[in-house]
Amino acid sequence: SNNRYEAVFNTVAAGVVLIDTHKHILRANPTFAAMLGYSTDELEGMTMASITPPEDLVHSANAPQALVEHRVPLFVMRKSYQTRDGSKVPVEVRTSMVWQADGRPSFALAAVHDLRDMLRAQAAERDRDAAAAASQAKSTFVAHISHELRTPLNAVLGFSQMLQLRAGPRLEPQERQWLVAAHQAGRHLLSMVDDLLDLARIEAKRLVIETRAVDLGELARQLLPMLETSASAAQVSLQLTMGDEGVSAAGDPTRVRQILLNLMSNAVKYNRAGGEVDLHIQRRDGNAVVQVRDTGIGLTADQLARMFQPFERLGRERSVDDGTGIGLVISKSLAELMGGTLSAASAPGRGTTFTLTLPLADIRLLVAAPSAVSEPLQLVASYGSKTVLYVEDNEVNVEVMRAMLGLRPQITMNVCGDGQATLAEVAKSVPDLILLDRHLPDVDGLDLLRRLKADPRLRGVPMVLASADAMPETVTEARAAGAIAYLTKPLTLASLLALVDGLLAEAQA
Repeated sequence: SNNRYEAVFNTVAAGVVLIDTHKHILRANPTFAAMLGYSTDELEGMTMASITPPEDLVHSANAPQALVEHRVPLFVMRKSYQTRDGSKVPVEVRTSMVWQADGRPSFALAAVHDLRDMLRAQAAERDRDAAAAASQAKSTFVAHISHELRTPLNAVLGFSQMLQLRAGPRLEPQERQWLVAAHQAGRHLLSMVDDLLDLARIEAKRLVIETRAVDLGELARQLLPMLETSASAAQVSLQLTMGDEGVSAAGDPTRVRQILLNLMSNAVKYNRAGGEVDLHIQRRDGNAVVQVRDTGIGLTADQLARMFQPFERLGRERSVDDGTGIGLVISKSLAELMGGTLSAASAPGRGTTFTLTLPLADIRLLVAAPSAVSEPLQLVASYGSKTVLYVEDNEVNVEVMRAMLGLRPQITMNVCGDGQATLAEVAKSVPDLILLDRHLPDVDGLDLLRRLKADPRLRGVPMVLASADAMPETVTEARAAGAIAYLTKPLTLASLLALVDGLLAEAQA
């Protein structure tokens, strides 16, 4: 029996202490000694007060008295013990009294559990919860700001497109230049909004990647024409070098395009007059590798080390070139989300080379990359008279839509500012097409969409959501609710008319 007792006493995971009625330690097991940094021999004879921090002494004194007076059979408390080096160990102590045959107290038996691991785990969980809450709050804030910025940008970009189309030929050269500059500034602001939205989604781990096979050569050939104007203005030549033909990467086509466009735009922007940008595609070590090389001023080792930090423009903050310093951060994160890498090599005066590495794709899964070329603006459409119902409460947005659809004289545009007016309007007359905003004063646009889709009279009417809400989950919801398409504000004139023309021509057929 004594052997069993010794075995348990010396090996139990909790600290065990025997304390006499004068609060001296009679015996302590190795676990308790190790907890405080003493040997078991050193602890014997020490008082409990000597290993208890002053702030815990008063609370600790209640335990023996309550046990001796038989008020409680077991006294449980949380406190701290002081180690040999002066640090504190948070513990839970469960104390009971051992009695003599005549009923007098013999000694107290305390089981001591070290709470450091548990408290660290709880703190880590609280930190995770706080980080998740902060991330969610930031994502919500960015989404809200994105929506609020896109709404006025819809007017800036919408009207500037219309002015370029209608008034452009009558303007003086300097006035046309001003108008183009205003439109480009609006597009730049929109790209910054999109970048912030992407960064927030990446940090919140809410960015969805749809992996397909992307023909990198075809994608590069689509991108080069987009950069010709800026490259020509900067006196930079563009070239595509195919180290290997038919290289297909496994990745999200839209995101691969986004990365390459960002790298190539930077290579043009930060090059020198008479410089070159070379896009080189090859297979290497079982991966698809794209290198974007420029002949610009290059970067120092310190600048390379800061290359992929958010809002870091590497000393170019005061340059006239547009930029926010988050494009490369997003590109690197996107590459990693697709199972690849993005790295940079440079030296002052020797240009910079960015290397994008992605897994090779099965050629049998190849799909066309998203077109990088803007849709051409069609000035006329061949279908007959049609009615379009636009559900929107913002008067400026209504005027933008009225101006754009005004290029189609055969379209009559009716406007409703809320859900109730919309339901009353469709009860009187069935339109050929319904365009509706997401945020209405009396109803959520998605709920209104579901009600409209449930109306048998509107079964053949295409419905399109047009909103400044650019969150992917909203687009998915809209599709699930029955929207045939989703237009994100600011509206692009050519894209809007192409969609409207297609839907109305199909309805007529």
